[in-house]
Amino acid sequence: MSASFILYTALALAGSSLALLAYVNYRERKQAEHRLKVRQLTHAAESLEDMINNLESLSREKELFCTLAQELLRRYQKLFDFDAQANNVEVRIQRAQQLLESYQSKGNTKTINRIRPNDQAINKTERQIQEAIDTLIHMFNGKHIADKTLGPLMRELEYAQLTVEVISGVAQGHKLYNEGEFVDANSHYFHAQKLSMQSKVKHPNRQRLIDELGEIINRERLALSEDLMPETLYNPDPNQKPMNSPGTTLEDALTVE
Repeated sequence: MSASFILYTALALAGSSLALLAYVNYRERKQAEHRLKVRQLTHAAESLEDMINNLESLSREKELFCTLAQELLRRYQKLFDFDAQANNVEVRIQRAQQLLESYQSKGNTKTINRIRPNDQAINKTERQIQEAIDTLIHMFNGKHIADKTLGPLMRELEYAQLTVEVISGVAQGHKLYNEGEFVDANSHYFHAQKLSMQSKVKHPNRQRLIDELGEIINRERLALSEDLMPETLYNPDPNQKPMNSPGTTLEDALTVE
């Protein structure tokens, strides 16, 4: 066997090994890219599903939930188109379809509860609503939602963002009122009214909030109308009478002995 033949054979084997190694590396890279894409598509759908669950306690706007459920279905369908074997995707598509049909027929039937126990919880909920707003904008940019649909849904979410803090403040005021702390209660009512007045939200209920909070401050009513605040758990007892006179300004309320 000649030396040249041995050299040629060795080079051929080395070349084959390098080609095989390159192919294995390429396949592993493509598989890693595939897994990453599946995780990204799954996260996009699951995060939207969580968002919808969070919003159910904040709004009853039927069109909002139908729109988001349609987007959820689209995202799971996109995952299925990319990898039909991924993460029980067929079951998830079926669940999203059922959710959409439920919203289309009955709307959101969950109990509304925007009351949060502290500022940290309020801020967390406001961030979640902002994520929903960003999602709608992303859908609009992707031509998955029309301009005429986007505007009303944005107003609904912005109003929800406002009322989380307003309603939480009113509830805190009610708690204090029921404990006989009428001056401290009034300070919460004033703050809630101030937030409503300073807000730039273009929602028909904002002016009603301002007006009815003024009536609460002036002892003309005990609580907001139930359609504005269905969270009635802490509403004052109508038999509980305040010891101080109503104030017309925050300073008046805080100086009452």
